[in-house]
Amino acid sequence: PVISAYTPAANATKVALTAPVTLTLSEAVTGVSASSISVTNSAGVKFAVTVSYDAATRKATVSHPAFAQLTKYTVSASAAIKDASGNTLTATAWSFTTADTTAPTVSGFSPAHNSTAVSAAVVLSPTFSEPVTGVSASSVSLINVDTGLAVPATVGYDATTRKVTITPTSLLAYSSNFRVSFNGAAIKDAAGNLLSVPTWSFTVQDDPNPPDENAPSAVTNFVATVASSYRVDLTWDVATDNIGVTGYQVYMDGGLLGKNSANGYSVTTLSPGTTYVFSILAYDAAGNLSTPVDMSATTPTEGPAS
Repeated sequence: PVISAYTPAANATKVALTAPVTLTLSEAVTGVSASSISVTNSAGVKFAVTVSYDAATRKATVSHPAFAQLTKYTVSASAAIKDASGNTLTATAWSFTTADTTAPTVSGFSPAHNSTAVSAAVVLSPTFSEPVTGVSASSVSLINVDTGLAVPATVGYDATTRKVTITPTSLLAYSSNFRVSFNGAAIKDAAGNLLSVPTWSFTVQDDPNPPDENAPSAVTNFVATVASSYRVDLTWDVATDNIGVTGYQVYMDGGLLGKNSANGYSVTTLSPGTTYVFSILAYDAAGNLSTPVDMSATTPTEGPAS
């Protein structure tokens, strides 16, 4: 008797880990058992199997636990198998290799997952656990979590190092949260295993030079001294600011008279016998204005003030 057919085929690759192992004999035989049919791995270790035989179809079925992936197995049938006349089977063996079933992963993250104070100029570099295909700007994207919008970026992949580079086209928004999105249906290894999609988020640093949004304090001790029927002298104590007061805006009756860096201002060409309302606002280099402080003054009808 000979083996007329068997599965998996000799030298088959990418064999499923649960693939059936069968042998079909050319004629009815006896002696088919786990003693006469064995399965060993590439290290020569015998696999635990059970063997059943259907005399009607002359097929032996080798039941086995799941094979290990990427492993070469050899099935051997011995001369203990014989036909009714006592003719023994010529010892036969064939081999096959199981498939790679491990999904690729992202094995390295730069910056690390949940990092904080990440540079706004960061170039992101995830590394895959094995070579993959399908890496592009369509399958790897950077998302601003706070806005829900994708961040424009270029995506490159080095198959030798298995490293991706994600380069945003501009600085990332300060004090914002970001995540990297992978399309697990597009990225796969040579065996066709799809990427196991990771979770990867980080937070960008606060603005190292935040805009000044603090207004100066309101001036104090604002005094309007009537010098004549045509002139009023304004004085006040200097205001304070977190960075520095640049100057003061002087208003008369709601209209801007001018600006002064000192804490005083003389208003001339006034009219006799008229009441005026003056306002002082301190301002800083960022344009922040203090609360206005008002003071009224009335010029005498004629001549110097008494």
